[in-house]
Amino acid sequence: MRKRRIVPKGRTLKTNDKYLSGAKTGSTKERGVVVIDSNIDNDLAVVPMSHTPGKNRTKLEKYNDGTSYFKHYIETTDNEGKAIRINDKFKANHQNMDVSKEDVEYITDTVLNKCKQRQRNQKKYKKFKNKKSPR
Repeated sequence: MRKRRIVPKGRTLKTNDKYLSGAKTGSTKERGVVVIDSNIDNDLAVVPMSHTPGKNRTKLEKYNDGTSYFKHYIETTDNEGKAIRINDKFKANHQNMDVSKEDVEYITDTVLNKCKQRQRNQKKYKKFKNKKSPR
């Protein structure tokens, strides 16, 4: 029997930079991430967000009064190599902070097809989607 997806695309989570697998800076800043997909086990594929412009970031014009950016990286595991799920490290924000369906499609298209990290992201995303549920 298939498990129900409990975390919708577009839901935002808050976490600490140190819990993201790609963060090697030692930062302890709290960061928002947006869910772009989930799999059968309710593992999450997320994209980190930011409030500052910079390299490898794209502005979300319609979200948060146009003050938010998303980074061009997909994350599927935490700092310990475990699947990202809602837990003590990744806390769900209220649904009024969700990103729109159109923005999720834009983010997904950008990170998988248009940014220079697309090959890394495609490989990570494919592995995430093909994960077999242990039974």
